[in-house]
Amino acid sequence: MTRLPSQLTALRAFAIGTIFLLLGASLALQHVSAQSGSDTCASGAAIEEPATSPELISDCDTLLAARDRLAGGVGLNWSADTPIDEWDGITVGEQRGAEEEDAPIRVIALDLGARGLSGRIPPELGNLTALQLLDLRNNRFTGTIPAWIGDLADIVWLDLRGNELTGTIPAWIGTLANLKDLHLEYNLLTGEIPAEIGDLPELLHIRLEFNRLAGPIPPELGNLTKLIGIDLSDNQLNGAIPDELADLTDLTRIDLGGNRLTGPIPSWIGAFPRLFDLHLERNQLEGEIPPELGGLSNLLHVELDHNRLTGEVPPELGNLTELLGFDFSNNQLSGPIPPELGNLTEL
Repeated sequence: MTRLPSQLTALRAFAIGTIFLLLGASLALQHVSAQSGSDTCASGAAIEEPATSPELISDCDTLLAARDRLAGGVGLNWSADTPIDEWDGITVGEQRGAEEEDAPIRVIALDLGARGLSGRIPPELGNLTALQLLDLRNNRFTGTIPAWIGDLADIVWLDLRGNELTGTIPAWIGTLANLKDLHLEYNLLTGEIPAEIGDLPELLHIRLEFNRLAGPIPPELGNLTKLIGIDLSDNQLNGAIPDELADLTDLTRIDLGGNRLTGPIPSWIGAFPRLFDLHLERNQLEGEIPPELGGLSNLLHVELDHNRLTGEVPPELGNLTELLGFDFSNNQLSGPIPPELGNLTEL
């Protein structure tokens, strides 16, 4: 009987402690709930006039839904309490293609290059259907190229270079009719270059170098008559350089080096008046150096080394008075060095 008061005291203390513990947990849950409820674009400071910007609210909520998975522990300043035009890598503006007076304000650019992001590219970003620029370069993204990119009808610039993306280049890439710049270089992509890339009438630059692409160069690339630069180097491409590329007369840069290309150097390359960079090195090209290359009056660099070229160095190369450097080493060339190369005073 003498022990009963102490037992009651202990029970009372335990009960009081439990009550305080439950009360604290309840308050914590209410705090978390309040935070979660306020982290929406319709109720915060992210959108200046939410009542008149339903499309921008939707884009804003999309970004908040993708924020934590996209950030990968790096951290982004995306918050309902911060104006969206101050968010990291976000640009807002009028949606392309809409009537000017009725064009909704949307997220039109997502630029998160070189931020140390990792993991798979979040599928929520596919809801940003007004994107004109998607730049995720130089991160550590893995997985395949997301299929939702094929729904970005307004996209002009697509930059996924410098990641660890695998799989093939999807055929739906050819549906991006407004695309001007395609950057997929420095990834782990495999398979063939899809012929559908030839369906991109506005394309100015295509960069696919330093992947694991194989197969021939699609002749359909000859349809890209606005193309300024093409770089397919350091892959495993084979076959001949297709003659259809002769139609790309606006080219300023051609880099097909570091592949397994065979056949001759096409003479039509000498008809590219704007070309200043020509790289065909480290292939299995045969035959003679075309004298037509001497017509490339703006050429600054030409590299033909590490091939199987034969014959003499054509004296017409002495006409390349703007040339800064050339490399014909590791071939099977013969004959004298043309004295006309003495005209290359800019070397």
